[in-house]
Amino acid sequence: MRGLTGGSLGLSLPYKATSLAAFQFDGKEPYYFIILLFWLIAVILVWKMERTRYYLEAIREDQDAAAALGISVNKNLIKAAIISAFMVGIGGAFYVQYFRYIDPASIGGFSIALNLALVAIIGGSGTIFGPTIGAAILIPLSEILRSSVGSHLPGLHLLVYGILLIITIIYLPRGVISIPGLIKARKEHKANLAMIDSGAAGGSGINE
Repeated sequence: MRGLTGGSLGLSLPYKATSLAAFQFDGKEPYYFIILLFWLIAVILVWKMERTRYYLEAIREDQDAAAALGISVNKNLIKAAIISAFMVGIGGAFYVQYFRYIDPASIGGFSIALNLALVAIIGGSGTIFGPTIGAAILIPLSEILRSSVGSHLPGLHLLVYGILLIITIIYLPRGVISIPGLIKARKEHKANLAMIDSGAAGGSGINE
């Protein structure tokens, strides 16, 4: 089995030819457009599953109650598992083709599971674009910290991750994607208070 998988040493993908069929290219630009296409497919799938999301939330809370409401529990669970496995499989295949190397730590380590969870939580779990926003924040931040102070302060990016996670959980439980909605709600609240104050002032003027 070690000869097939490479064991703890992992496997290196041999370079064959620069072609779409081999999924190997000289530059990074083709990989960018390919992963962008996969991202669009994932967004469309999640958008199409918008109603299924409510079914899954109901199943998570109480399977018996969801079944009593006419929700097919097994069907929706299998559908969610298939789509999730499809996306993870696409991501794993792209990872191997891009880096041309894979080992147990790169696909099953704690760090990758932590990064996936943080991306969803900070960006906004349960939303279409939340994980994308979370990735756009965390990945560049991690690379900047590693390249600038990584040699002097190793693990600093994990400390920053922890601080961001605490701030998000306390002040933005729905993630960064909820900020525009919170700003809009605050403006509407202030506008309502201003209308109430003006109405109260007008009423007191009439009484006088």
